[in-house]
Amino acid sequence: MRRSTYADSARDCATAQRGRLQPRLSALIAEVRALRRELETMLAQYAMPDPREVMACRGQLLDQWIQQAQGRRQLVCLACAAEEGVLTRHHLELGQQTASTTSDRALRALYWASVQRWSRLPVAGQPRTSAPVVRRYASDIVAADMCEQCCELRHDARRFAPHEALALEHDEMHRTDQAVTMSRYGCMACATRWVRRVLPWEPFVSWSVVQSDVASAATPPGPLHALTAMAVGRPSSLVPSSL
Repeated sequence: MRRSTYADSARDCATAQRGRLQPRLSALIAEVRALRRELETMLAQYAMPDPREVMACRGQLLDQWIQQAQGRRQLVCLACAAEEGVLTRHHLELGQQTASTTSDRALRALYWASVQRWSRLPVAGQPRTSAPVVRRYASDIVAADMCEQCCELRHDARRFAPHEALALEHDEMHRTDQAVTMSRYGCMACATRWVRRVLPWEPFVSWSVVQSDVASAATPPGPLHALTAMAVGRPSSLVPSSL
């Protein structure tokens, strides 16, 4: 009986800690979203026609912000760079000291998520031997004639930007930060259809291949799924010793 009481107490304590952590994580994720909007506003002022030039400029700006920022701001910039697909190991090393010394568990969780995002990015010139773990709410539909760019997106389904051949078909905008925002895209090269979901409780977006009649049928998991499900395979050298 005593052992059961101790287990129940530990379980209740863990539940209470997650409850206290969730609002702080939500606030951090909102900061990442706001930073991305600030970045896109700045890039729009340059009116660059070449997408590659836009990506290069995006990477330069985020690199500058990460190197100049400290503390909370630096880790928010790291998460934004991870979502944009321009995060480097050097950036993670810059943020490692902040993440390791802060007493804020939410900041450590955000850094941990950025490490996981970086560890799953495709490496140039090194084709993947297997696909990444498919999220529970992502569709398993894969077109046989999927183009190379769509294949790359399928392996890097947490980046924010669509590839060059994706055309926006429908965008569901919500006024509340607590609502899921879905954008539907169609590939002009291979006709693959995509849905990009921006989840307010997760630090990165999620892309999934869908059919037109099921584009809105998938239901995302509950809050903190991405942050609480990242315990497998993380690069230990870049993760704070305690989360």
